[in-house]
Amino acid sequence: MDTRRPGMRRKDSGEQRLRDGRGTNDQPDDQPNDQTDNQAVEKPGSKQGSGGMQGRPHGGAGFDNGGLPADGTGTADSQAAAAGAGSFRSGRFRNAAGKYGAAFKIGLQASMEYRLQFLIGLVSLVFPIGIQSLIWTAVYRSSADGVLYGYDYSQMILYTMLSGIVTKLVMTQLEHTIAEDIKSGGLNAYLVRPISYFGYRLSAYAGSRVIPDTVLIGLVAAVLLIAVRYGHAPLPPVRLALFAAALLLAAAVQFLLSYAICALAFRLAEISYFFVITGLIVQIVSGGIVPLEVFGETVNGWFSLLPFKYTIYFPVNVLTGRIPASEALGGIAIQCGWIVLLAGTAHIAWRLGLKRYVGLGG
Repeated sequence: MDTRRPGMRRKDSGEQRLRDGRGTNDQPDDQPNDQTDNQAVEKPGSKQGSGGMQGRPHGGAGFDNGGLPADGTGTADSQAAAAGAGSFRSGRFRNAAGKYGAAFKIGLQASMEYRLQFLIGLVSLVFPIGIQSLIWTAVYRSSADGVLYGYDYSQMILYTMLSGIVTKLVMTQLEHTIAEDIKSGGLNAYLVRPISYFGYRLSAYAGSRVIPDTVLIGLVAAVLLIAVRYGHAPLPPVRLALFAAALLLAAAVQFLLSYAICALAFRLAEISYFFVITGLIVQIVSGGIVPLEVFGETVNGWFSLLPFKYTIYFPVNVLTGRIPASEALGGIAIQCGWIVLLAGTAHIAWRLGLKRYVGLGG
């Protein structure tokens, strides 16, 4: 006696279903069969969904050898997964670029808001350069030798002017800002955000330097034009390119130095006076006040083992031509080495400092 309800089909084994051309995921037996008899059936081994291919003959251009593409490039699912991973990485890159681009704009806007402060700093640059020039003028007049420490009078004045401008170009003046973030708890706002504090400060600093550095580069060009007018040899384009590379790397070295030193703010309650003292020492040993030849060959040799020499003294002498192009390339390589070393040092110093950070205030 047939006990099936109307519209019900007799259950058959999965093997019989496959032989009949029906997949194991066909419509359940206890549901009415509303499909037509001439509906396309799915071949065994084919995939369903977005990654599958239906209605392809076995051995054709589609899936072959157990569902693998004939060209051997992998399954459609793996290709889709790879495309998704690439899209995810691209999205993360765009997200990070947007964050640090916003920090760059913040720094740029800040530099435009404090134009008067920059102009005052620019005018104040005239006084140390003028005083040093007067001192060197008196020294050369009282000296029987026209060459002192390897510089004649015009070379010394040119070095004095360029070193003062390059000092303004590479010095960051971020120490007090970062120390205040640590001391007041303002660092908390960055630690809870999906953004690197180092990346934020670097981007904001780069934005804040666009307008001031443009003006300072114009001053460098003006000084060089005046020097050529008074007998200095014109600079070839290769030397200008070497100077640009050395100046950019010098700014990176100085930024990493300042960032590493700022980690001391995690341990010292008051660090502003320390920054003043270290800033003066760094400017002296960097060649920002007088050429390093003044200290003698022995001391100058020790200075070569430190990164400070490559922030002011090295770029200036690359520009003036006292350092040949071959030695300039070697110095640029040393700058790159210092950047790697200082980046690692700053990272370790901040990791250790953050372990002591309590985040009061903010």
